[in-house]
Amino acid sequence: GLSNYWGYNVLAWNAPHVPYLASARGLDPMIAWQHARLSLRRTIDQLHREGFEVILDVVYNHSAELDDEGPGYHFRLLDDQFYYRRDNQGTLENWSGCGNTLNFSDQRSWQWVIQSLRQWVIEFGIDGFRFDLASSLLRSDSGDLPCAPSKGLWAAIQSDPILMHCLLIAEPWDLGPQGYRLGDFGPGVLEWNDRFRDGLRKFWITSSVPIAELADCLAGSSAVFQANKGSPAASINYLASHDGFSLWDLLCYSTRHNLLNAEGNRDGHPFEHAFNHGFEGLGDDLEIDALRRRKRSAMLCCLYASLGSLMIHSGDEWGRSQAGNNNAYCQDNELAWLRWQERDDQTLCLVRRLMSLRKQFASLLASQSWWKPPQGSFASRHSQDEQVVMQQVEAGWYRADGSVVSSDHWHDDSVRSFSLWLCMRQSLLVLINAQGQSIQFTLPGDAQMRWHVLIESSDPNSWEVGAGKTHRIVSANISLAAWSVVWLTPSLIS
Repeated sequence: GLSNYWGYNVLAWNAPHVPYLASARGLDPMIAWQHARLSLRRTIDQLHREGFEVILDVVYNHSAELDDEGPGYHFRLLDDQFYYRRDNQGTLENWSGCGNTLNFSDQRSWQWVIQSLRQWVIEFGIDGFRFDLASSLLRSDSGDLPCAPSKGLWAAIQSDPILMHCLLIAEPWDLGPQGYRLGDFGPGVLEWNDRFRDGLRKFWITSSVPIAELADCLAGSSAVFQANKGSPAASINYLASHDGFSLWDLLCYSTRHNLLNAEGNRDGHPFEHAFNHGFEGLGDDLEIDALRRRKRSAMLCCLYASLGSLMIHSGDEWGRSQAGNNNAYCQDNELAWLRWQERDDQTLCLVRRLMSLRKQFASLLASQSWWKPPQGSFASRHSQDEQVVMQQVEAGWYRADGSVVSSDHWHDDSVRSFSLWLCMRQSLLVLINAQGQSIQFTLPGDAQMRWHVLIESSDPNSWEVGAGKTHRIVSANISLAAWSVVWLTPSLIS
């Protein structure tokens, strides 16, 4: 049967979910509760010893009491008018999509949230929080519109002496008036960047945006974030999450298939920028499968070449599918489980290689400052015997013929290939070909420069590393396969 598998409709904000602990199943509830608390603390302590931080996903925008026809557990029985937002007709506001919206217009209502967060830090050792529909926490006065993050509940969380040291991640939207607040949560707060997610999907899957949009994604959506964020790390770049299709399903399904959720296929996001490439669902058409795989590899290469903080949905690194279900919140079964026996080891190899390369080029891709335009010629610097030291990453954008991208080309829908050259203490060139045929790239810079090919998204042989593996070396030009991305570095810098 169906269940509240994700725990999204929260009943008790301070309690670990006992069924997650296998050894506690079947025990007396009070004993199981103690087991769960101790087990969770020990698990987090062990993760800390292994060098991991633990981020808890929290939902303070609605409760399990649902709409006016829902059950009464706590707030509804204590003081319904105080704890829930209602419109002028007395109807519950549903800015969460789950029947109700918690009310933070009174400062007294902030305390239980702050106390709940503190408990997770003090008792369990949580390092930070990801706030579901975080715009709801900005609605801290009697009006319907969000406040500035420097006011209200959000400001109280950031200034709390315990919570101020935690990593805070906002899902910067809700369904209420002016609820979309991407880039508005202030310095020091990381934000899920759906602009990045949708930009990459539209560029690679539906071919519906020009290269300017992909370039902005690669630059950490600087058009949105740079004005209010001190660091590009504030942008959490991702291709898919628990909400919506898995990465593989984005390429295998054009529409959601949620009938098993028993809501008439009405639940889940109706439009995902997805495309099935000629056949709806998983199949054995080798040509369609190869095209899907090629696009997935290219998208992953772009994700790992982007400025900001990266997130990959568990299972996407090896090709997980949910059979087209894009809202598996209620599926506590094999549909939503991680089926490790089905993993695609080749795709896992690609992700491991990309992780290694991103670590190698962290000064460029995980920079704490925004990229800036080149100051002079990259090529002349690499032709010198001594490496020029720059204080900030410089980013040059080039066409396939090696010329600089002009203002006319950025928004020309017919232009589907370009390159990004990053330079500081290291140098990295990323070539992108988002069209159905191969193309010859003239490499920017001096024609005598030699380039190591670090990875080719279309060639699984380049994903493997180990003893005896050497990089292919090219100069002047290189042929890029259809729907592919290539990373290169000059031989002087390698």
